Parts: sequence; structure tokens; C-alpha cells
Amino acid sequence: NNCVIVVTSDHGIAPIPEQVRKISPRSQAGRISSGEIKKMATGMLDTVFAKPPAGKQWLNQVIESDLYINREVLAAKNISLEAATAVLNDSLAHTGPFAGAYTRAQLGHEAFPDRMGKQFQNSFNGQRSGDIIFLLRPFHIMSGDSAGTNHGQPYDYDTHVPMMFLGANFKPGIYRGEASPVDIAPTLSEILQI
Repeated sequence: NNCVIVVTSDHGIAPIPEQVRKISPRSQAGRISSGEIKKMATGMLDTVFAKPPAGKQWLNQVIESDLYINREVLAAKNISLEAATAVLNDSLAHTGPFAGAYTRAQLGHEAFPDRMGKQFQNSFNGQRSGDIIFLLRPFHIMSGDSAGTNHGQPYDYDTHVPMMFLGANFKPGIYRGEASPVDIAPTLSEILQI
């Protein structure tokens, strides 16, 4: 009677793209590496603004779904961050494995009517997030490997996790209402009356 056990996960996982295509050959599932994304984004910026100065790159890095634009290149070419992110935002949203993109300015200031935009906005950190945060199409993953899977996109398969409470204070059953791991602490606080 004095024991409570809670089991959950911090994230789901995307299905393996090759397995998705094997089951459903018409599926657009796939994988893309950060290097490929960097090359695509660089090509988009080169097309609009021409190549950066010798030895410089448009992007400092690609980390997960975040693109970080090189501020030195912007200054050298007299291009605003807003102009560069607008090019990437418009271009990525209509290219290959991408389903959309959000700029730093959008995530910091706009209200999003759609669930995906809200999820990206909730994850946005003005001090650490990239200048562009992109959304891959369903069943696409970021991976430089030819096997395995990844996580980090806001689709149901990647965001839904199990949550089980075991103990005398809980009525056995399956509850299908919306809940989140952030509900664990208040639930336990209620049981412990703290």
C-alpha cells in the first residue's frame, strides 16, 4: 500500500523508413543526413544571394531540426537575418523531405493556429534554438546511417508515449484521455498530499 510505480518514456520513435516502404511501396518515407540538409540549404542561399566569401559557409551547423546561419557571412554580404531566413523558410517548405519550416522571428512572436506550429513554438528557446527550425514529412527521419531510426518530429508516432501508474491509489483500467509526462508530478503530489 505504500508503493507507487510510474512507467513512461520521454519520447516515441519514428518507424524505420525502409520498413515503411517495404510494407507500403508507395510511401514517401525516407532519411536525410544533416550534411544533405546543409548542402540543400546552402544551395538555396547561393541561388538567391550568390556564394559566400572564400572559406566561409552559409551555415555554422545543422543540429537536429535547427539550422544556424553564419552571422559573419550575413554581415560580409550585407544581408539581414530576416532575408536569409525568409529564403530558407519559403524554399524548405516546398522541397523534398520537408513539410515546413519556421523562422526564429515566427516562433518568437507569432501565434500558430495549427498543432505543429504550436509544438515547435513550445520547444523554441530564443537563446539556443536555430534560425530556422524545419519539419520533415511524415515517416522521414534525420539520419546519416543506412539503418535504424530517430526521433524529434512532432508526429503522433514520435510524441505519444505510454504512461502507467501502479499502486493502491489507482483504479485499474485503460484511460484514453489526453495526458503527458508533465502530469506525473501533480498526480503524485495529489496522492502524497503535498
